[in-house]
Amino acid sequence: MSSKTQDERIVDVARVLAQGVTRGGRRDLSSMRLVEMEDEVYGLADRLSAEVLQALLEQQSQQVTEVQSCPCCGGEMEAKPPETKALQLRRGRVQWKQPAWRCPRCRRDFFPSGGGVGM
Repeated sequence: MSSKTQDERIVDVARVLAQGVTRGGRRDLSSMRLVEMEDEVYGLADRLSAEVLQALLEQQSQQVTEVQSCPCCGGEMEAKPPETKALQLRRGRVQWKQPAWRCPRCRRDFFPSGGGVGM
């Protein structure tokens, strides 16, 4: 585990992204207007935000505990393959796999809520 603080890691990531924008220092920034730099940086920030949110949603969905019994009839639930969910957020689009269960008696599908994805 790294001993760097979150702020230090953010500075490191910013330096790496700046290197990407400048193509490793080979891009001439002197002819670039500030508004163009802003547009490029904000585009990077949007993509980075979406990636971080997607990673958090994936972690959260993996932490959801298995449903023990049907909330309607109390019967035993069967695990289903996770369903891919997608959302358009303020800073980009994210996708993650959401666990799902089925009650054979009620013939209904159930997805985690409450402590799950907080939407």
